Amino acid sequence: MHSEVSKYQRPTSLLAALALLQQGFVPIAGGTDYYPSKVGKPLLDNLLDLSDVKDLGTTQSTSVVAGVRLSALFTWRQCQTELELDRLPVWTAALVQSAKEVGGWQVQNRGTLGGNLCNASPAADGVVALLALGATVVLVSRATDLSVTNPSESSLSFRTVPVFDFVLGNRQTAKTKDELLTQIVLPEHSSRARSVFLKLGHRKYLVISIAMVALLLDFDDAGFVTTCRLAIGSCSKAARRISSLEQLVVGTHRSAVNAAITQNVALTVDAIEPINDVRGSAAYRLIAAQELVLRAFAEVLV
Repeated sequence: MHSEVSKYQRPTSLLAALALLQQGFVPIAGGTDYYPSKVGKPLLDNLLDLSDVKDLGTTQSTSVVAGVRLSALFTWRQCQTELELDRLPVWTAALVQSAKEVGGWQVQNRGTLGGNLCNASPAADGVVALLALGATVVLVSRATDLSVTNPSESSLSFRTVPVFDFVLGNRQTAKTKDELLTQIVLPEHSSRARSVFLKLGHRKYLVISIAMVALLLDFDDAGFVTTCRLAIGSCSKAARRISSLEQLVVGTHRSAVNAAITQNVALTVDAIEPINDVRGSAAYRLIAAQELVLRAFAEVLV
């Protein structure tokens, strides 16, 4: 039997959290992925609960790109209520739609965007939506020993990483062991931009997806596509952007986009390299993903 007793800390400041991180504590936010993974197993990790770190989503570097800023502690329920209160732009709809698909209400109330990204499940609903929205994550660390007396925020080190470079594979991210994810930044789009998130599973709720698609389109005054981001998830080891279809659509008038996608949707074949697992075969996933792509474009272009 393991003789050591695991520790639990819930700091209230970012500096205190980084100090505990340097001591080997395992960070959790909502814990909705972490705790289920420990069912039937001894809990040996020293846990760093970030849920009470008030400045986690506000401390920032002046070099961070502008845009819509969301704290890493932003919950799935908050995503839904913030759009309802007109605090999020209409083009963030894909993120809000994915928020409604994450587990049940209990998970949505506790689960966070930062936790979803750092857990890096191939079936993470939020990752696909954030890819389509062009999100960037803000990571913070301190290279010096945080055991010194009265450490200051001036010693914090920031770096930004696009989500497509942050999620590297199944449970793999670009975050180093001494970094915390503090913010997700969404680049600004015009009022004409629209997005959508679609998910296929064996049932409507409380289901791990077979395939997911998220899409954002932005247009100029004449109706030509200026931005296209298309992401497919739950088909590969990590969600992926489909750059071949994105490049095809940019510069196309909205009236001709559906026809172009219908004729070229097979370009997803090489891009996603679909996997086989208990939820679906690679062949089925490919068919499902292509159908979701067609539906996503049809919905955004209505």
